[in-house]
Amino acid sequence: MDLDIGNTFVKWRYGTNKGRIPTAELDRQLFLGCCGEQPPARVRLASVAGQEQEVAISEWSLDSWGVTVEVARTVAQAAGVSNSYEDPSRMGIDRWLAMIAGYNLHQSSCCIVDCGSAITIDYVDDNGAHLGGYIMPGKRLMRQGLLSNTERILVDNPNGGWGNCAPGIGTDESVEHGVCLLLCALAERVRKDYRLVLGEQSQLIVAGGDGAEFIAAAGVGQLRQDLVIEGLSYVLP
Repeated sequence: MDLDIGNTFVKWRYGTNKGRIPTAELDRQLFLGCCGEQPPARVRLASVAGQEQEVAISEWSLDSWGVTVEVARTVAQAAGVSNSYEDPSRMGIDRWLAMIAGYNLHQSSCCIVDCGSAITIDYVDDNGAHLGGYIMPGKRLMRQGLLSNTERILVDNPNGGWGNCAPGIGTDESVEHGVCLLLCALAERVRKDYRLVLGEQSQLIVAGGDGAEFIAAAGVGQLRQDLVIEGLSYVLP
């Protein structure tokens, strides 16, 4: 059983079955229910949700199945990829596993974009060296940052995709379309830059809840929604 615990959702995979659960709702019953009647022989975990969640899952697995959870950690080098950080432990495990999975998909240079609560962009060259990256707020955090610091901006319908960047008529539309404009500009910039940085044969690989919208805005990219879970198989084979 493989688990990717993010800030918003828990993604899980067990054999050919997979799903996701809001992180705030994960409890013992939901966790055990992911496997049905057949307990797993192994549990592999990647988590950015904090120590408390990690400890709880470890206890549930050991108490219920007698299985010790294997926890992925960010290190200096793994599965052909070299970390650029002076202190590798400061890089989120989700970024690290996504880079490892993306690089090993093609064994060539790649730009990895993960569009979740935060948006991360990372460049890996043909030799597996991480060249650096970017971290920025995702759509929901952009909106929250604006609304939480501006008392007079009120939005009644905080929904919508990346598709409409036209000038908004009314506050709701102006906020939503403004965030959309920033995200679409980001997608266009990545589309223009990633081959300049990595070369014409490089790959653009996209994950995360807003990944499909990023690809639509950029006009290029491969969608791999389970990239972090795929990375677990390389670091914990």
